[in-house]
Amino acid sequence: MVISLEPNHEKLLEHLAFVYYFYGKVLFDQHMFPDALDQFSAAAQLQVFIFNSISLSLSLLFNKFQRVK
Repeated sequence: MVISLEPNHEKLLEHLAFVYYFYGKVLFDQHMFPDALDQFSAAAQLQVFIFNSISLSLSLLFNKFQRVK
């Protein structure tokens, strides 16, 4: 999966991760385990991308704040 959205679209990515997770849950409930795993994996990858984007933003902000002092 390739994410080509800017980091300021985090809310959209959160919603998309929820959709992947929810669809995975539906597939899991229907005992379609390999397909469910694919959806859960996609949701997890988006969550990691969101976390990394937020971490990077906070790190850059912190470094900028430290230089101002």
